[in-house]
Amino acid sequence: MQTGRVILTSALTALLVSAGTFFALRALSQDRQAGELVEVPPLTGLRPDQARTLLDPRGLSLSVSEGRADPKVEAGQILQQSPLEGSRVKRGSEVRAVLSTGLAKVEVPTLARMPLSGALQVLSSAGLRAGEIKRQAGDAPADQVLASSPPAGEKVARGSAVDLTVAGTPGAGGAGTSASGDQVKVPSLTGKTPAQATAILGAAGLKLGKTSFGADEDRRGGVILRQTPAAEASAPRGSAVNVVVNESE
Repeated sequence: MQTGRVILTSALTALLVSAGTFFALRALSQDRQAGELVEVPPLTGLRPDQARTLLDPRGLSLSVSEGRADPKVEAGQILQQSPLEGSRVKRGSEVRAVLSTGLAKVEVPTLARMPLSGALQVLSSAGLRAGEIKRQAGDAPADQVLASSPPAGEKVARGSAVDLTVAGTPGAGGAGTSASGDQVKVPSLTGKTPAQATAILGAAGLKLGKTSFGADEDRRGGVILRQTPAAEASAPRGSAVNVVVNESE
């Protein structure tokens, strides 16, 4: 009887020792895993669900922050990550990601009733550009903007073209034209960008000609310094106006 108790006690002791050893080794293994370094995979261009399929096996988690506009990365894809790909971090660490919202959107400003020259400045300030300029006869003052397409208030990608409908019929005595209809008055392009000049010249029945470059530190870069023919001169309809653009920073 005494021998049986001794055997049972020994068995229980061995079992307890084994269990203790198992849990101790398991805890040690978990500690080692927690301190293990893993490599951060590349996430740029992936959607969050795709990124998590790469991070989960490495014991890493994903944290997504507010998006940022970027024309090169599709909306909903990861634009930036931290830590960077190739970095080695502890298992259990968090990888932060910024999502792209795609192209930046801007609101088309209200241009109706503005003179064409002012509308072009407003478009440029809004990050947009003038597209096709159509003239329409009516009672409104010549060169007054009647409508825009897309209309005011609509959100479009930055850099988009906005078509304008402008009052006045070229060759019918409107602003910027002579009574003969064969000659037009050359508008002033000084201080305008080539894109703005193209729209202004098109509205006057002219076109942009050769572009050369000069330097003037007192003016901002990219604007027109001089033009030929000069402003207010008469030129044949459809002829070109050559410009010198400032290349100073």
